[in-house]
Amino acid sequence: MNIRKTSFMFVSTILMLVVFTVSAQEDVQNLAVVVNALTNPKLGISTSLSIVNLNEPNVKKAVDNEVIPLGSVPSDIQILGELGYVVNTFSHNVQIIDLRNRVSLGAIPIGDGTQPQRIAFVNQSKAYVTCDGTNEIRVVDLTTRSVVDIIRGELKPTGITVLNGKAYVTNPAFVVDPISFAVTYMDSSVTVIDTQTDTVLKSIPMPTNATGITNDGESRVLVLSAGDFNLIPGNLSIIDTTTDEVEKTVRLRTTPGFSLVLNSKKQVFMNDGFLTNRGLLVYDLASEKWIRDRNDALADFTGGAGLAVDQNDNVYVTIPDWTGGGQDELRVMAPDETLIKTYRVGPAASIVAIAQLAPSEIAKADVNSDGAVDLFDLVLVANHFGEVGSAIIGDLNSDGIVNILDLVLVSAHFGERVFAAPFGKVVDPKLDNKRIQQAIAALESYPDESPTIRRIADYLRLYLENPAPTVTDTELLANYPNPFNPETWIPFQLSASSPVIVRIYDGQGQLVRNLELGYQRAGVYTSKSQAAFWDGKNEIGERVTSGVYFYQLLADHFTATRKMAILK
Repeated sequence: MNIRKTSFMFVSTILMLVVFTVSAQEDVQNLAVVVNALTNPKLGISTSLSIVNLNEPNVKKAVDNEVIPLGSVPSDIQILGELGYVVNTFSHNVQIIDLRNRVSLGAIPIGDGTQPQRIAFVNQSKAYVTCDGTNEIRVVDLTTRSVVDIIRGELKPTGITVLNGKAYVTNPAFVVDPISFAVTYMDSSVTVIDTQTDTVLKSIPMPTNATGITNDGESRVLVLSAGDFNLIPGNLSIIDTTTDEVEKTVRLRTTPGFSLVLNSKKQVFMNDGFLTNRGLLVYDLASEKWIRDRNDALADFTGGAGLAVDQNDNVYVTIPDWTGGGQDELRVMAPDETLIKTYRVGPAASIVAIAQLAPSEIAKADVNSDGAVDLFDLVLVANHFGEVGSAIIGDLNSDGIVNILDLVLVSAHFGERVFAAPFGKVVDPKLDNKRIQQAIAALESYPDESPTIRRIADYLRLYLENPAPTVTDTELLANYPNPFNPETWIPFQLSASSPVIVRIYDGQGQLVRNLELGYQRAGVYTSKSQAAFWDGKNEIGERVTSGVYFYQLLADHFTATRKMAILK
């Protein structure tokens, strides 16, 4: 029997009974990752991460706010591949975020009292973390997620950048009086480190309060000194990395913020900072002239804090609202200096980084972009079975033909969730059982003992043998056991298919854990194999304390909350 012909006829028939909203897969997922640094227990606000899908034209739909809880006083985020590394200063760790699946993978302990500030990657497996609590730079093995060496630094090491086999670390060199809290600024500097031997090569004197630092990707390092916020204004110092000497110092005649970035044209962007707050400043390295100085700052970006630039030279500026009033924004400036987009982000949005995620096999397998790889995707691939050409729906491996290999890719990821999928409207198919039986028989009679064919037949058979029960009301049920220690199951039922999220809050209303269950069919989810599972840990893998907690179900337009307790 010709399996290609049979599959095509079968799927063509049932496809008419299935309604899809199909959105084209993006080649690359472009994200802005925003650190929300405010903690205010009275307002129920804690530090978190917001993720902006830059491919989404609707600015409201593009933003997922406060999706991942962070540690205490997050001060930096850097992206390496699909992982975000967040430096939590008062938690003394570096938290690892899986950006594709939007989950925290735990944290790298940097050491008690270290107060880590910034992180920079030496290579794929090695990073440096500046620690102003102990005046050190700690060497981190990203593979084992541990500190493997310590480099003695100068006073208050903060900013760091890596270029041409060397790391450059800013040392603001200030001392705070523990009683009056008065700040005294000492001689600031930049420490130069050999990244092969982890040894200090040199110390370069800097103007007062050198904090921000970056490089041009070639031979220059740029250092931003903020001054003393009173009589001494800021400076931009340019270091020649061939000699490790300062080749030029640009007087800013103002107090800048702590961030600076460069675009591909070697234009430097920085915020006019805390005292005057006029907007965005722009300095051109090539001509050594100001494009936008303090008298002509870009006012659309007044109040800016964090800065980032993408591959198209768009500049991203966070505008934090430290009052917790919800006016935090991420503003985007095009290369022609126009404000092109404004996103509303989380409380005290103070840091931003840009990430690009290449399409994964799982994302390709989710053909209809509903957030999960399932029977719908098999149907859609099979509907184009045998077609030849370019950019065909169902040609998941891009070999120019829809064939068994594409079905293999779908079945290999069956049941998996897809990062940031724009949930489409999927109507459950009311399939003809006789036609499904005919399809199963055709698949089983295929002469080749292919595990792919058997797997597809099994999925269809399971669909017949386990029809979804009829549920009239969506409901959040009582967790079990309750009280519990250390884990519990949270059952629920759905009257209609929907994306499902279960959130855990502590007694003060702060988000503890976000459980994204993906797109679920209508039905009852009460058994341990189906109910939502919570292991009693927060987003960074720490056991929570005893007490009363609340769990909330979000499904379609339904929200419900119930109470539970942990007893230890």
